[in-house]
Amino acid sequence: MCFYIACPDWSSATPTFEIGACSGEITLKDNVQLDFEGAASAGFHKTYQVAVNAVGTCGAACTTSITQPITVTNSNEAPTIDDVLYASVFLLPENSPSSLLSNGLLDATNGWSRPLVVHDPDASQRPYLSIVAGNSDQIFRTCGNDPPNGVRCSGTDFLIVVNDGSPEIDYETNANHELLIRAFDSDDADLYDDAQIYIDVTDLNESPVFSTISSIDRDISEDASVGDSVGIAVFASDVDGGDKGKVRYALCTSATCGNDGNVFSIDDTSGHIKVFGALDADGSKRSTYTLVVEAIDCEGGTAAGCVIPPSRVTPSISVLVTVLDENEAPTARRGVYNKIPVAENSPIGTVIPWIYEGQTNAATVTSLSGEILDEDASESFTFLLTPTRPAKNKFAITSNTGILSVASDQLNHDMPTKEFRVHVKVIDSGGLQLTNNAEGKVELNFYITGK
Repeated sequence: MCFYIACPDWSSATPTFEIGACSGEITLKDNVQLDFEGAASAGFHKTYQVAVNAVGTCGAACTTSITQPITVTNSNEAPTIDDVLYASVFLLPENSPSSLLSNGLLDATNGWSRPLVVHDPDASQRPYLSIVAGNSDQIFRTCGNDPPNGVRCSGTDFLIVVNDGSPEIDYETNANHELLIRAFDSDDADLYDDAQIYIDVTDLNESPVFSTISSIDRDISEDASVGDSVGIAVFASDVDGGDKGKVRYALCTSATCGNDGNVFSIDDTSGHIKVFGALDADGSKRSTYTLVVEAIDCEGGTAAGCVIPPSRVTPSISVLVTVLDENEAPTARRGVYNKIPVAENSPIGTVIPWIYEGQTNAATVTSLSGEILDEDASESFTFLLTPTRPAKNKFAITSNTGILSVASDQLNHDMPTKEFRVHVKVIDSGGLQLTNNAEGKVELNFYITGK
């Protein structure tokens, strides 16, 4: 007796089953056509009705037929996960925050996530994911399954997201991440598929950061010249490379930024603060300035030429500059004081009233010391009298007050000489002399008046 299948099953060009002509054993011919989950419209069936004819030795008269049902049973199959390689690499902006909210769900508004293509042929099963390599810093995590096999953080999607815990997404540290993600079968961990996932961090132009030493206090002499540097240079670093990493410096020019009178400037490339105008610690200017220094991040050019996006905040620091007071030389209101009257026959020690020709301050100035001007407010002076020969031993001056007095009882209006000239050297407490002339002196001319 011989056996054959009456017709190709389901009109398939490639029969799913075949039968041994002599043994009558039905065997599988094409396993690709067996898929428990496959749709009938695609040619898949859960039960096949195989018609088998048996032909005896007497020929057609001895033929008989049976229909043999064959049922396809379900087996657990491994899931699949698609690679994400260079052609379709995921892009992750630098400094991205965690993708997750505090409740563990995806931040749908601000969170970064990318879908992973995961499939399990077994419709009733949902694979779970694990990052098995490339994530030593725990920057990333997967979403897609309920605990304990995984984390579901957004509906039914399989996702790669930025982990919680403030991970560092830094282009300069690591611009490329290569992850190996494994999709496990939910019933059998020995069934899995691996995928390579490439993630590139996109570079952002980050703001400069001032060094801590940049904000230390500085001082400069009030006698400094225009162009002199004020202490060490400020310094701000920028982690970005190339043009994005260039920093330019500027002084805030607002009226509230402390650079009154525009007396300071800054070198926009070196960061050196420089003297730009006259300084005066105890005169008409200030003794301290709180300058606001800005570090401008721009791609090339000078600080003034940088175009800063409106959303970017320019970092700044405050720098206290103290103008150091220097000892300035005194000066007298006049170089020569004429017609200082002295009454004849005045006793020795008589104070000579401070009156002179053309005087306008008689009500407020009572001695030579009132004629001395010095920017140093707390300055004191020493007065030294040097008479000409005719005036020798005739007049005296108190060295610390500048008060003049009579030193001779031989002053008489009837004498041939009625006018006497003396010089007074004035020295301040710092050792500086009057600036009126090279000798540091003023000239006093006394006139002897009669009674």
